[in-house]
Amino acid sequence: PNYTRNLTGNPELDIVIGQYSGGDHCCTTATVLELGKQTVQVLGQIDGLDGVPFEGLTIRKIDKDPDWEFIARRPYRTFCGGHDDAADVLSIFDSVDGRYVDQTLNHPDFFQTALQENLKTWSKEKERSIHLLQTVAVNYAALGQRDEGKRFFAMSLPELLPALKKKGVDPNACIEDFESLLDRTASVGAVSSAPPAISPPQPAR
Repeated sequence: PNYTRNLTGNPELDIVIGQYSGGDHCCTTATVLELGKQTVQVLGQIDGLDGVPFEGLTIRKIDKDPDWEFIARRPYRTFCGGHDDAADVLSIFDSVDGRYVDQTLNHPDFFQTALQENLKTWSKEKERSIHLLQTVAVNYAALGQRDEGKRFFAMSLPELLPALKKKGVDPNACIEDFESLLDRTASVGAVSSAPPAISPPQPAR
């Protein structure tokens, strides 16, 4: 198999190495290396990834420049449930001056698409879960639409309450802790040039 790829558009090949700490759900660090003819150079590191390499990392092109982007998925657990219920918080690492750095705020189109896809999934009643609900609300916050995310969460949570109570989840603690996560997500800074808000669908009756 081919383990190397040109990720930055220059003549050198690159490789990504994942280091797993051995914990249940955390943590993996991915290191991007440039394999030069004479030297090996570190282009960047992405830490806090979920699971063994490379469950929490996707490498793909999301814009028109020659560089490949890294999409990091980090689960943020709240009092709304366990690890499998955690919200997926996305970050995008892109090459800037030959180094991979966090460029999350510069990719609004990607986050808008992610939100639309998750809303489409939510529209299917059988697909609804506390994991998806938290992820959608965080998607809104990442786009600078914290209030939309809070409203979507508040409107949609009631239909999931029976399942949460079976797990012993305190609904009030869930709401309070999740709103804290929304605040933290929004305080990082809204993705630049965020498109207009998408109104959440009305909950099923």
